Amino acid sequence: ARSGKREEAVAIFDQTRADAEKAGEERTALWARWLRARCLRVLGRKADAKKELEGVLDYAAHLGVAAVEAGALRELGNLALRDGDHDEAGRLLRRSATRLEGAGLKVEAAVTRVSLGELARAQGDLAGARSEYSSTFSVMRAYGLTSEVLVTLINLGIVELAMGRARRASRRLVEIDRLLPPEQPHGLRRYVEALRVACFAEKGAWEEAEESVDRLAEGGALPADPDLLWLLEHAGGCARTGGEASLAADAFDLALGIAESLNDKDAQRRLRTAMHGG
Repeated sequence: ARSGKREEAVAIFDQTRADAEKAGEERTALWARWLRARCLRVLGRKADAKKELEGVLDYAAHLGVAAVEAGALRELGNLALRDGDHDEAGRLLRRSATRLEGAGLKVEAAVTRVSLGELARAQGDLAGARSEYSSTFSVMRAYGLTSEVLVTLINLGIVELAMGRARRASRRLVEIDRLLPPEQPHGLRRYVEALRVACFAEKGAWEEAEESVDRLAEGGALPADPDLLWLLEHAGGCARTGGEASLAADAFDLALGIAESLNDKDAQRRLRTAMHGG
């Protein structure tokens, strides 16, 4: 699954579950179902993932496995969030956080707090999102979980920019660069670079912003992620306001590619209007 071969992983987890159930190893069967459900979600098979997660939730509650029970609640909450059902997402995610915190599983609880931050952002509660991300950051840093710290710093940088706190966003970028030197390859590199573009554009550092946009463009198609879309659209808007037409066009073009991948019609119309001077 970690190497990206998730269809193969699903088949392996199916077989593992079958073997475990034959042997009466209920917890092994539960973990196989849980990991299978996560693979289904990543593969975009939402209906299959939801059905499996609901079964996992009931089974984990029956066996008293808090980490899996709360994890299933979190994943169901994330699915509800992506479907725009904020009330259901909030209910599920809060149940997950409460269950994990009650079981003393601080890192897993912090992961759920990231999802609660995403929910707050979706509801326009930037202060609430910042609070959730900040609490997550403290836990991840205390446990030395570098990748999780980086994700949280990126999220905080985005929220700071959205709140009009450009200097604080730039400080988040400095913290990121301490953990991940700018030339070091990493799975989060393109997110860091997109945050860098937005921070440079916000403060009018046009040459540096252009260099960052070029690095993003050279890496091929960007992931279909709303955060990347927002950062590049924000950078393009800053550049257009600052009279930097070429930078604005490049940033908007990258953002448009993401919007098309996401099938976000509103963003596509907005970006095309901006690109044509509207």
